[in-house]
Amino acid sequence: MNPKLSARKGRFVEDYSSVVWDDYLDLRHRKLVSLEGCPQIVNGSFDCSHNNLASLKGCPQTISGSFDCSYNNLTSLKGCPQRIGVFNCKYNKLSVIEILKFLSTIKNIQMIFSDFDDTLLEKWCRSNKQKKIKMIFEEKFK
Repeated sequence: MNPKLSARKGRFVEDYSSVVWDDYLDLRHRKLVSLEGCPQIVNGSFDCSHNNLASLKGCPQTISGSFDCSYNNLTSLKGCPQRIGVFNCKYNKLSVIEILKFLSTIKNIQMIFSDFDDTLLEKWCRSNKQKKIKMIFEEKFK
């Protein structure tokens, strides 16, 4: 059984980093400023959207489902897990260069949602032969 995670002043009250979370971990709208102390393994999806995160330091390193870090203040994807299903990083302060750097190091990703026109990222996928990556961007839903 998963413990009840509690946060105060934007941080976790206890260190849950040794906990293996066996379900969807919903940390939306918690006013978090840090993920330090967060479980490092999530056997399900992980949602830390709608917080005040400037960094992914302390983010789970294994997420078997989707990962949503949208609506934060991220300028970097450093600390992001290397294997993700669907990845949503929309509505942050990320540059296209930062997303390209991240994609050049990722081991596995099925789909990414971003704020950018897909042209540059699709070129990157074709040039790097990343056949497993499907790109869906804001532009396609307007």
